[in-house]
Parts: sequence; structure tokens; C-alpha cells
Amino acid sequence: MGMDVEAEIIALKQRVDALEGSFGFLTEQPKGVHRQLIAFEAETRQNFKRIDARLEKLEAGLEEARADRQAIRAEMNKRFDELPGLVGDVVREVLRGA
Repeated sequence: MGMDVEAEIIALKQRVDALEGSFGFLTEQPKGVHRQLIAFEAETRQNFKRIDARLEKLEAGLEEARADRQAIRAEMNKRFDELPGLVGDVVREVLRGA
């Protein structure tokens, strides 16, 4: 009779050990996923910082191009305004020489 109780205790211990092993394995899975998520988040933040920096450079370049375009447009308008006077001067000079 003592053997049956002892055998049952051994069997129960084996079952508990198996359950504890499974539980340990299962608790490690979320921990591993959590670490991977933290690493992914850090990498994603770095990628967004690089993208933000590139966008800021691009926006600065666009602003500079807009300013240059406005300056060129102003210079062209000035030259177009001067054009009739220049043509008139050239025509008068040619007519005087003829």
C-alpha cells in the first residue's frame, strides 16, 4: 500500500514539473516578443528621425528655391519694364545714323 502512495506522489511531482516547464516556456515567449517590440520601436523611432531630418532639408531647399524663383521673376519683370525704353533707344540711334 505504501508503494501506491509513493508512486502517486512521484507521478504527481512529474506532472507538476512538466506543467512548470511548460509554464516557464510560455512565460518566456511574451518576454521575447516584448523585447522584440521594444527593439522594433527604437528602430522605427530612429527611422522616423532620419526621415524627419531629410524632410526638413527638403523643405529648406524648397523655400530657398521659391525665394530664388521670386528673385528671378522680379528681375525679369524689371527687365521687361526696361525693354521698351531700350528698344526705343536703339531705334532712335539707328535712325540718327541713317
